[in-house]
Amino acid sequence: MTKIKIKVNSLLLLIFFCACTGNQNLLPEEMFGLKLQKKLTGKEALDYVNRLHFGKVTDEENQIGFYSGRKGEAVIYITVYSDNKKATNAFRRMTEKISPLNSAFYGGSLENINGKEIYTTYGMGAKHFVFVDNNNLFWITAERKWADDFLAYYLLILE
Repeated sequence: MTKIKIKVNSLLLLIFFCACTGNQNLLPEEMFGLKLQKKLTGKEALDYVNRLHFGKVTDEENQIGFYSGRKGEAVIYITVYSDNKKATNAFRRMTEKISPLNSAFYGGSLENINGKEIYTTYGMGAKHFVFVDNNNLFWITAERKWADDFLAYYLLILE
């Protein structure tokens, strides 16, 4: 084999290995015409989530991405659990708490979108999506007029 073929094969193997490791960036720098303006992780994200709920709701790892652009704004909240079962249980508890009878959210429903069970609801001038992917619990908030397209774009990133 020539040196060029070896280098190309090594590069392809590296790309394949990286794609299979699952180390995807859950908060990309840019997507759907919006740029990541601020990213919170660690204690800063944990404190933000707990403050948002006026008390302690989690002690798990959190990541938050604040996006904006000409279209408007969106926020992606991610709570990382040790396994899918814990994330799914947290999803069930959360969707029960945010049901229209218990909160400022309205129009809540479970939908199957791209094979995922996604809870959608409205409130505070936005559309919200809550779902589990692997061991991550997601809450996505986006402007109503393009929220469905934003979600569809983001789900492609998770594939």
